[in-house]
Amino acid sequence: IPSGCRLLVAVSGGADSVALLSVLHSLADVHELSLEVAHFDNALRSSSVADATFVRNLCTDMNLPLTTERRDVAAVARERKGNLEEVARDLRRAFFQSTAQKLDCQLVALGHHLDDQAETLMHRLLRGAGTTGLSGMRMREGLFVRHLLSFSRDQIRTYLDTHGLAWREDETNRDVAFTRNRVRHELLPLMQAFNPNIVNQLAGLCEQMQQDEDCWAELVAAE
Repeated sequence: IPSGCRLLVAVSGGADSVALLSVLHSLADVHELSLEVAHFDNALRSSSVADATFVRNLCTDMNLPLTTERRDVAAVARERKGNLEEVARDLRRAFFQSTAQKLDCQLVALGHHLDDQAETLMHRLLRGAGTTGLSGMRMREGLFVRHLLSFSRDQIRTYLDTHGLAWREDETNRDVAFTRNRVRHELLPLMQAFNPNIVNQLAGLCEQMQQDEDCWAELVAAE
C-alpha cells in the first residue's frame, strides 16, 4: 500500500476484521494512511443489528468514520432465485465498491486469512473450478487487498487476546447448511486428521498456482 493511501476497511465485527482494523489503525500515522470503515448488514439474523452497533462503537473509540448499509439479502436472493451465499457476497462487494468510489478510497481492505484461503480452494475444487479458480484469493486483486492472508485464524485470535480486543461471533458461521461451513467444520478437520499441516499446504498450493497463472499470462501477453 503506498504511503498516503486512502483505504476503506471492511469490518463485520468478527475476529478477523476487528484484528485487521486494529493493525491498520496502529500503522496509519506511520504510513500516512487515511482510513474509512464500511459495515454491511445482511439482515440474515436478529443479532446483525447488535453487530452494526458494535462496529459503530469500535469506530467511535478509534475516531474513525463509518459508512453502513442494511439489505434484506434473503429477499434479494428469493427475487433473483439465486444462491444465498453468492447473493450476499455480491451485494456486500457492490456496497464496498460503491462506498470506496464515493469516499475516493484507492483500496478496500478485507480480513481474509490463511484458513480462508484453504477453505476457498477446497470449496472451489468441490464445485469443479479450473486452474484459475483453484489459485485461490490473491493478496491484491483489483480494488481489494487482503493484508492478513498469510496469517492463520489462531494467530489472529492470539493477537486479539494479547491486545484485549473484543469481537462479535456470527452464529451462522457454524450452520453446516452452508457449503463453505461444511468445508470449514467437517472436511478440513477430517483432512487435518491425515495431515495436521494441510491448511498451510493448501495455501501454499494456491500461491504456486498463482505464480503459474501469472507466468502463463505474461507469455500470452508477449505473443
